[in-house]
Order: sequence, then C-alpha cells, then structure tokens
Amino acid sequence: MIIDGHTHIGPWRGYFQEIEGKMGELIRIMDQNGIDRAVVFRSNGITNEELLRLIDQTRFYFFWWASKGDNFQKFSEAISGIKIHPTIENLRADQFHNHLQFASEKKIPVLIHCGRYHPISSYRYALNVARTHPIPTIFAHMGGARPDIALAAIAEAKSLSNIYFGIEGIVEPWLLKRGIGLLGPERFIFGSDFPISHPRLYLDLVDLVVAGPDRELILGGNLMSILP
Repeated sequence: MIIDGHTHIGPWRGYFQEIEGKMGELIRIMDQNGIDRAVVFRSNGITNEELLRLIDQTRFYFFWWASKGDNFQKFSEAISGIKIHPTIENLRADQFHNHLQFASEKKIPVLIHCGRYHPISSYRYALNVARTHPIPTIFAHMGGARPDIALAAIAEAKSLSNIYFGIEGIVEPWLLKRGIGLLGPERFIFGSDFPISHPRLYLDLVDLVVAGPDRELILGGNLMSILP
C-alpha cells in the first residue's frame, strides 16, 4: 500500500501564492500515481470541521491541525493524528500541551512542521516533544528542508526511536540515502505536501534511492505501523 503522508486541502491565505488544494484534484493525482491513501490536514484557509465534511475516511487519514484553545476533543473519534505548524500558529511545538497529552493518551502520531527560516519552527522543539512524549513524532520536511539542518536533526534522532522523517520538501537523493544509512529505512515516510508540491517528485526520489522491501516501508509500511 502506498500512502502519501503529507497533503493539504483548502486555500492558502498569505502563503504559497494563495494556491488551493482541491479534493478532486488530489484524488485524481493519487489515482494516476498508484497512491492508495493519504494523510490529510487543512490549509490555513479552511477549518478542521470544514475539512472533515469533505473527506472520505475510508481513503484518508485525518490529522487535526492544532491551534491554541481549539475544540479538538469534540472530534476525537475522527482524529488519526495531530498536525502542528509552529510558524503559522506562532507557538513552539512543545507548547501544544493539550494536543500532545491527547496524542499520548490515544497513542496517535504527531506531525510537526520543521522549517529553516523561523526559529520557532526549529526541529529542536520537535526533539523536546519526542523526548517527553512516548508517541510517534514525524519531523516534516526532513527536519528543516535543508541538507545541513536535516543531517543535524537525523544525528540527534539516532537515540530516539519514536522519531520519523517526512521526505516532502527535499530534492536531494543523496540526502535521503545518507539518512537511511544512518537510521535505516524504517524511519522515513513518503509525503508530497500537496498542493505545494506533487507526489510524483517524491515517488521518483524514493525510486532513485531504494527498492524492494525498503521502498515498501518508506512508501507506506512505516506510516501504517504508527497509525491507529
């Protein structure tokens, strides 16, 4: 099974030239590229509740986009994971205390945006989450979408088996190959960041680096192992 581990639905406001992730387009792209399922979270232009009304939960895993003081508990049965975006929410990853406690109790993964421009989105705060909460913690964009940052994050993750790395946002086959050499293929997750990027790019990236069972792990097996 192939699972895209990082997709957005809805319009972007003030980011990414205000492009929009449309459900019909995502489904079409998935079908064209042999993708069976996808993790989906909202953009900053719609609400979690609006997204829930759009998705077919037989094909999509819904991750709740965390905001301070939101009402996520009301939708607990529909939530397969938590998405944290420190830059947009202006809150460090390790300060989403209620959401992290919920994820710990429900034993669901947390996916954290790790960036390269804003200090608040540093992978170091995601490390704090992984160290203090016994939950699968996915570092999006390989920990920072830049090789030097990614390699630093990977080095620190060697002692924390609950950390995984989403490959969306990188373009260097050598970086994925080196990461696999350091941590093993079990710690990397295919994702596209649709509509900002396209899954074909990352399917090709994986195919350039691995084959056989390792490919199956990265394209879906690893994510399946940590989803509820």
